[in-house]
Amino acid sequence: MSDQDAPQQRPLEGWMVLADVVSDTAPGIAEFMVLLSSLARVTAEGQLDGLVEMAASRFGMSPQMYRALQNSLADSAFPLSADVLVDALVAAGGRLSPAEREFIMAPNGLADAVATLFRRSPRMGDDGEIEELHGRLADYVTALHARADVVLQASCSIEVPGYLGAVPIDCARLAHTWPPHDLLSIAELSYGQSLRETFTGRVHAPGPVGEGLTGGSSVRIDYEHKHGYDPSINDHCVEDFYRNWNLPGVNSWVYTLNATEGYLQFANNVAAKQLEKHRDAITKEVSSKTTKLAQDIADKIAPQLATALGVSAVAASAILHPLVPLAAAAAAAAVGIVVDKIVGAFGSNKLTTWSVGHTVVTDSMMVPLSVFTLSRLDGPTKLCELATGKGNKKKLSRAYANSDPFERARFMLGTTTEREMVAVEFDPSYFGLVAEKGKEPLAWHDPYRARGGFRVLLPHSRSGSKGMYVSAVCADVRYGHIGQGADDDK
Repeated sequence: MSDQDAPQQRPLEGWMVLADVVSDTAPGIAEFMVLLSSLARVTAEGQLDGLVEMAASRFGMSPQMYRALQNSLADSAFPLSADVLVDALVAAGGRLSPAEREFIMAPNGLADAVATLFRRSPRMGDDGEIEELHGRLADYVTALHARADVVLQASCSIEVPGYLGAVPIDCARLAHTWPPHDLLSIAELSYGQSLRETFTGRVHAPGPVGEGLTGGSSVRIDYEHKHGYDPSINDHCVEDFYRNWNLPGVNSWVYTLNATEGYLQFANNVAAKQLEKHRDAITKEVSSKTTKLAQDIADKIAPQLATALGVSAVAASAILHPLVPLAAAAAAAAVGIVVDKIVGAFGSNKLTTWSVGHTVVTDSMMVPLSVFTLSRLDGPTKLCELATGKGNKKKLSRAYANSDPFERARFMLGTTTEREMVAVEFDPSYFGLVAEKGKEPLAWHDPYRARGGFRVLLPHSRSGSKGMYVSAVCADVRYGHIGQGADDDK
């Protein structure tokens, strides 16, 4: 298993991409960010054995499977200790240039510095245009605060059919051409750590999966999870699929989409019921243990970093603040590890599992910067975009002018606007483009140019089968008010 494949690394990938972008103008801060991320991971890994043991016991996992899980975690563990990384982090702080030190002394410490340096990177486009957008968003937040307490909401899920304008799952090729054909199951592990059985049913022919009688974007609903979509597929805001926050800083979550073909729906059913039964206890355990340990480490480092930088301990604590949420996000991966094992244990017909990492850096003005990354277990992931080929036909391309960040991630400054979501038109033929490529995901909408959210098509297949499915997933961020629904900045 490569380092990027490790489940506990997935919530940190967005932060690592930001470090790459920040290195354009502040290489010392980028080095500090990478070391901070490594320390967050090691901190989480120190708790994973106990957390996985607790989760596995509550899920009823067998001793043999638990030992296999432990071995898998050991194989993917970070090679350096926390003590070594602490020393390296303090030394990196001492090497920061005067200009870099000025950046990280912003009111919100490292989060403010990262957000500002991102906007100034030459790879991110016109600095003046980006600053103008940031100023407009900051003014909008100020106006919101005058009306009520502002919260931000992040979510990721299979696309709402009404927004997509099409059925969000498509069959390119059946795995079984003879009756009764394929039995498909799609389950989503949300930011809130709940598992939704999104679709279960027979697929008799290539084309839209579970299409409703009226066609178009309508889907067949089934409350019993046997012959259609979960009713919440049409809801724009599903509880447990979004997370809220109302303070500046760093947040990170992971969404995972599990797809199986064949008589394996029992696996999703078992995992969903066990997770719903024990989710609160597991989540609280993950949060309390890892957050306390990460905070203890940050408190221990703060005086050393303050001395290295020549600043107060309070200022050093603000610089170290991202350590705590990043470590907690990495530890939360323990739940996803167990779910993945349960779903995969019931047979070999598991299709490609995709994970979306969503890291948000919120500055002092409460303007969020989102980084969306993708990962899968069976190989490296590079994001494609739409391009125009011969005969004016659309095709998938990775010919980016500034390739590395955009092959690894997509970015969005500010929040998703409904106006942008409905303005961008989805063509169902995009499903076929992705299926033709086989393993490459298509980010068919760029939220950095138009804030319509991270919208991506994901291919699902497995070795030894000719079956091919493609799902449409969307991640976004919205402003809201405490006790009220989401707002939509124009």
